[in-house]
Formats: sequence, structure tokens, C-alpha cells
Amino acid sequence: MAAVASSALLVSSLHVANAASAPEPAIEAPQGKSNSLDVGTVKDIGGFLEDQLQAVEDVTWEEKATTKKFSDRHFPELMSRSAKQLNLMSAKNLGVQQETIDVVNVNSSEVVVENSEVLSETNEGTKVEYLVRFTRDIAELSDAEDWSELIPYELTIDATGTIRDIVAKDDEYLTTEATMQSLTSEEEEIEVDPTVPGSENDSGTSVSPLPPNVGEMAVAKLSASNKKKVVNYATKWAKSYNPAYRKYGNDCTNFVSQALYAGGWKHVNGYYKSDAKWYGNSSFTSWTWSGAENFYRFARNESKRASRLGSVYSLVPGDVLQYKSAGQKNMSHTMVTTKKINGVPYLSYHTNNTLNKPFTQMKSLKVTWFAHRI
Repeated sequence: MAAVASSALLVSSLHVANAASAPEPAIEAPQGKSNSLDVGTVKDIGGFLEDQLQAVEDVTWEEKATTKKFSDRHFPELMSRSAKQLNLMSAKNLGVQQETIDVVNVNSSEVVVENSEVLSETNEGTKVEYLVRFTRDIAELSDAEDWSELIPYELTIDATGTIRDIVAKDDEYLTTEATMQSLTSEEEEIEVDPTVPGSENDSGTSVSPLPPNVGEMAVAKLSASNKKKVVNYATKWAKSYNPAYRKYGNDCTNFVSQALYAGGWKHVNGYYKSDAKWYGNSSFTSWTWSGAENFYRFARNESKRASRLGSVYSLVPGDVLQYKSAGQKNMSHTMVTTKKINGVPYLSYHTNNTLNKPFTQMKSLKVTWFAHRI
């Protein structure tokens, strides 16, 4: 979640090699009754994380009062310790992107841990992943709409219940991960034919505002009513999964393809690896349906269903935005535009299931943007 913590690592380990001064202490989370990390301890630490992140939200968006208080589920001694941790929540320490905070007006926000899973247990500690939902009520959206993000937080916790590391797997984290590449329906296999004109020959787009139609190479492919269907589908399923389709761990392109199908794009059946074919259902998908790079080559080169926009700010609801992470040959991520307010596109996408995220809150990512008129 770049707006809250652009740095992936929020809390450092107690052991810092060659440190010039004593490191910050690890956050002391609620203690379990035994040395084992039992279910109750995992739950208590999840509650502690929830409240800490809520405090970060309040500081980040400069709310006058917290929207949530520490609850009775915490140990009494935690109440006094919590205040001492506020120094860890400063914008400087958390890498908060101050230059973009004032672009949207957050009325209130809520942080909820939706789920937790123990990933591994080693001598260094137990790794637990908490799925944290951030929901922000922003003035630019109607009362019935929110900016919502689901961010995985990976915590390393020792046997005493002390948190050693917290890693926020937000947009910035994903763009810097070497494994975050364009995915095929096989999820790990990427097929690139250098003889086929592809995105490696496209310079991407500017994030600077441009006058209407400047840099655009073709007119819209879908009608306004069809694009509304794209938006309606994306809005409905951005935070969950449609059981009519197969679900992937990296689900961004699969999700956008579903939305485009709902908006009128037709299946093109055939060999699933072909960049000229496009289809998906509950059991199988073509590479172009679920792989970011393959989708690009189908949409832009093979079918001509998408055309290049000269600026991200030329996107309108129903259009698609992709990006390549720095140093990557293939597309890394696919999103659909679900709102446009005051000239700013709002993006919705899967993997970190997100609804209506303002582009201004992600424009600083070190990526190359590819905006598509659909």
C-alpha cells in the first residue's frame, strides 16, 4: 500500500549488522501462554497489527481522531507500550509519499485483518501472513463507493510472540520482486516470440496530463454502454472472485479479461498458447486471457481490440492500464479503469484485490506504463 508505507519493510529485526547505534526494538506483540505460537497468539498479533496500521492510517491521512481504539482483546500492558511505538509511525520512518497524500481527500479509513495463515516455522521464527483490508471513504467518490485494498502482510514472530519483521506486500513490493513478471495460464511459464511485434517495441506512455486525444492512435473499440458493463463487472468482483471462472494466485489479467468479456469482447477459440486466441472459463484459460504479456499481444497486435493512449490520464472508465516493472521485458500487471474524477483515473484489479485506487497514489512506482483504449 504505497500511500501508507512505500517501504516494504516496516519494522527491522533486532539484529542489525554493523549498526552505528542501537537499533529500534522489535514491536512487542501480545504474549502467548506458552512458548508455542498457538492459534490464540496468532489472532492476538493480528489484532495488534490491525490497530497499529489503523494508527498509521490516521497519521497518514491527518485525521483529527482515530476511527478505531485499542480493544479489550489486548493485554493491559500493551496499552502503555503502544504509545511508545508511535515513533515508528512517522511519515519519515514509513516512507510515506507526502507529495501525493493531498491529491485525494480521505474522510475516514478502516483497517481490518480478514484472514491469517501460518506460512512456515523455522528456528528464526514463524512466518504468518495476514490479509489486511484497507477501506477509505474519500470525498471524491459517492457515499456508496470506497477506495479499498487487500494487502498481505508477512510477519516473522518468535516463540515469545515478539514481532521481528513485518513485510507489506503492496504495489511497490510487487514491482520490485523478480518473480513479478507477466504470467501465462501456467503461472510460471512465459513464452515470448521475438519475431512477433510486441510490447518491447512500444515506448509506453507518459504520466503527464495531455490535451484530449493527443497521442491516441485509434478511437474507442467498445461503445459507452459496453464500457459501462466492463466497469460494472469490475466493481462487483474487484474484492472477490467470480466462481464461474478459474482463480489464479496472480489473478490480475484473468480478472480484467472477465470484465472485458462481460463488456462485449468475444471468445476466440483455438490453441491456448497462441497470441491470436482468447478465452476463459471455470476450468481453463488461454495464455492471452490470464497472462499480462500475452494479453497485451492479443489486444494490441493480433485482434486490434485495444489501441495506444499517449498518457495514463487519457484513460476513461472501461479502459485498461498495464505496466512493466523496471528491467522486465514482459508486462507485469493489468488493471481496469473504473472511475475518472477530476482528470484522475481510478484503477481496480486483482492479486492485491483493489477497488477504485486513484492513479495518483501509484504513479511513483518505478515502472513503464501502457495505457490502452478499449
